[in-house]
Amino acid sequence: MADLMSDPALIIPELQADSKISAIKELTDRLHEQGVIGDSLGFMQAVLERENLSSTVLAAGRIALPHARGRTVRRLGLALARTREPIEFPSGDDRHEVHMICLIAVPADAPGQYLRLLGVLAQVFGDESFLAAMQAAETAECMQ
Repeated sequence: MADLMSDPALIIPELQADSKISAIKELTDRLHEQGVIGDSLGFMQAVLERENLSSTVLAAGRIALPHARGRTVRRLGLALARTREPIEFPSGDDRHEVHMICLIAVPADAPGQYLRLLGVLAQVFGDESFLAAMQAAETAECMQ
């Protein structure tokens, strides 16, 4: 996970978006700019389709982990953002307001990496001291 969080260009301490779709677009654009994904529109569509299947919200509804796997993904990566105000984040049949979004891009041929990463993220984001540190961080570098 440390390797995936090592690029401050993929961390947004103050997301500009104010809705689920605009948040996913802002994070998708970051993944595209940093070469993690090749086709931002195709990836975003895959993420939104996945979001319709079931909830990706955890940590008592404070964090969303939208994700997609596909051929447009060049390497396993994630973009992390914190919101100024909570964003309404309907996911599957659930509705939550989230403060943090971690968009995960998974290559089509890497399901094992993806499952391990989700396990690590669930554990890390379940740690209240980690969440407090992330909320208090002032810069992308401090959020690494």
